[in-house]
Amino acid sequence: MLNPYAVEIKTLSKKHVDMDLANQAISKIRENLPSSNKKRYQLLRLSTSSLLENIKSRNYDASFGFFRFVFFTGLENPLSEARKQGVFRASKAQFKPKLIKELLSELYASGTLSNEEQHYVRSVNGMLVVAPDILDLRKKIIAAASSRRYFLKTVLSIAETKYSDLLRYFDERTEKPYEDVLFHNNKENILTAASYVVQVYREATPSLRLRDSNGIDESTDHAFYLNLFEAAFAITNYLEAEVKVDFYDYEVILDKAARRISVDNIYFETAKSYGYAKTNLRAFSQSRIYEELATSISYNKLLDDLWDRDSQQKQSNLYTRRLQELSATRLLN
Repeated sequence: MLNPYAVEIKTLSKKHVDMDLANQAISKIRENLPSSNKKRYQLLRLSTSSLLENIKSRNYDASFGFFRFVFFTGLENPLSEARKQGVFRASKAQFKPKLIKELLSELYASGTLSNEEQHYVRSVNGMLVVAPDILDLRKKIIAAASSRRYFLKTVLSIAETKYSDLLRYFDERTEKPYEDVLFHNNKENILTAASYVVQVYREATPSLRLRDSNGIDESTDHAFYLNLFEAAFAITNYLEAEVKVDFYDYEVILDKAARRISVDNIYFETAKSYGYAKTNLRAFSQSRIYEELATSISYNKLLDDLWDRDSQQKQSNLYTRRLQELSATRLLN
């Protein structure tokens, strides 16, 4: 589907291209674009996918060619499609953001973006600043996984121990450090981190047979592996932030001095908290209903139980009570 535009894309496939040649190529592409909205979207989706593949392989020239085809030829909502496919996520480029930064710089300077789109580009740039730090954390996990024969079994054992300890542990401190609430005392996040460490291990040692690593590393203390869990947790947070920025319009605030980012969308988080509150109230209401159903009995069952208990007595209390009522009625008459 892109073959009719191959010559023009090749002309655009340079980081620094002559402006006149670029304008001529773009004009020719626009003249030959299909009129059907469906075909134009298929063309956009395919060219965006080609752009992403070239970014992954760090093919600079081809990346610039497809980038200009996607964004400057008049195709509808190119940035929306790029966000959907994750084109500008550092994780797609092995956390090496140089090429993505250059593409975004050209896009921002083009003057074709709306205010909302400019806001998105600024947020992505904030994410890209800390991408090299995330790469360093990933390299640390890879180095540990590659250098220790019993890495996998040890990681799983420590994660299981940590998870089991948290099931029996209750932190009674009135003021808890944020890192403990967020990670060290959080079962779900411990498991998430351990899962990512295992994922990286499988990528780093694809040819290792499990039976050759079925042992425990007894020479290294838990602190070493827990430090790897913390690194993995930071990486998974970054990956989650990329999705939030692309799909839920989260804003990224960058602290350049500390090389830290804050990712937030107050409106989305508020709506989400309201949703959790409603879900909790609904679950509480349902549990009350089920509790009442579990402890209630029908009227017929109540009478049957009453007669059964009464029949086991030496003297029927119900019969005696009925005789007393009849006697009182006769006296009144």
